[in-house]
Amino acid sequence: MTSRSRFRLCGPLACLFGLLAGCGRTAPPRPGGTVRDLVADLDLAEIRREPGEVDLGTSEARPLLGPGWAQDETDGGRTFVWSDGPESELEFFLAAPRDVPLTLRGSPYSSPGSPEQEVALVLNGEAVDRIVLSPDHEEARVLLPRRALREGENHLTLRYAWTLSPWEESGGENGDRRRLGVAWDLLRFETGVDEQGRVRAAGDRLALPFGRRLDTFLSLPAGAVLAMDELRSRGGYFRELRVTLQPESGAE
Repeated sequence: MTSRSRFRLCGPLACLFGLLAGCGRTAPPRPGGTVRDLVADLDLAEIRREPGEVDLGTSEARPLLGPGWAQDETDGGRTFVWSDGPESELEFFLAAPRDVPLTLRGSPYSSPGSPEQEVALVLNGEAVDRIVLSPDHEEARVLLPRRALREGENHLTLRYAWTLSPWEESGGENGDRRRLGVAWDLLRFETGVDEQGRVRAAGDRLALPFGRRLDTFLSLPAGAVLAMDELRSRGGYFRELRVTLQPESGAE
């Protein structure tokens, strides 16, 4: 490996980690000194979390929103954000690709004689589903298929059958020139992520809740190994801890 590598951990486990130097390829581990204590150096790592319930119209939801969204709004305690333009883009993270059910809730723009709003879902460039929203049916559930998802960043585009500007509808009396389609207020990604949990270090243990990824960058000597003194899954559920190493400018 090169001298600079990216080290990644994903899993819902309480563990003790250490990177040790000086171990042979076939000999049993013989620590020659700690290169990096991943528990003690947690503040140096980049931590990512899969999405769960996304309350649109709030500042917490903004990091997921790309182009095609208006400003956050509230109405009687309900938060929402209008789509602005022919499509709205979302970016979300997955620790590992798998089928992900998604619930979308929103109110289509209402104009006399306007048809129901049809929204096409394009996931990482692949058309995967189509939903219809009306004033009487403002919620839809779809499946984001594993084949179109990938580890890391994913791109979801909501493409609208039609949009209308309040300025255009009013004949120029309303100064709002946004091209509105749907006022979205909720997205629910059924990833199983522990939304209340957080990555934390306590003493010699590292707690990594489900749906999190920890990335750290290391300079490793030849023969370095990863040492885990104990590995425990909480709650009795089967979970997977995935450890990957990516040399600089190389493949995982």
